[in-house]
Amino acid sequence: MSSPASSPPKTNARAKPGALLTGGGVPLPAVIAKQCAKRWEAAPYLEGQTLFYQGHASYGAFLVCSGTVGLLSDPEGEPVPAAKQGTMLGTREMLTGRTFEATAVVVGGPARICFIDKTSFLSLLASQDRLMQAIMRVLLPER
Repeated sequence: MSSPASSPPKTNARAKPGALLTGGGVPLPAVIAKQCAKRWEAAPYLEGQTLFYQGHASYGAFLVCSGTVGLLSDPEGEPVPAAKQGTMLGTREMLTGRTFEATAVVVGGPARICFIDKTSFLSLLASQDRLMQAIMRVLLPER
């Protein structure tokens, strides 16, 4: 199956260490992260390569299988955190139809990332209560 993660990722020359933070995304239960990593092939990314760009539409979610992904916000906007192994990025944008609020860039060395297209993700979501709960906590945070 063809996906954005299967084509060679592009390098983001604007990525600067001072613009990156840590944390964020949807942390998946370990068993679900392992199932996803087995079902969808992880593509290798090098430090500085981009997963998605701010303002672009989402056609799926990205699971960080290894490494770290930093999220760069607009220079005028608020900084957005980064994600580590077992974290899924892009779920909010994929499910709500919003564009990405930040650009995702691999930081701190190489990474392996699974791209899960929207149709496959929705099928997975319907079959995994724990995944549904994790996603709902992110989409509907407690106040």
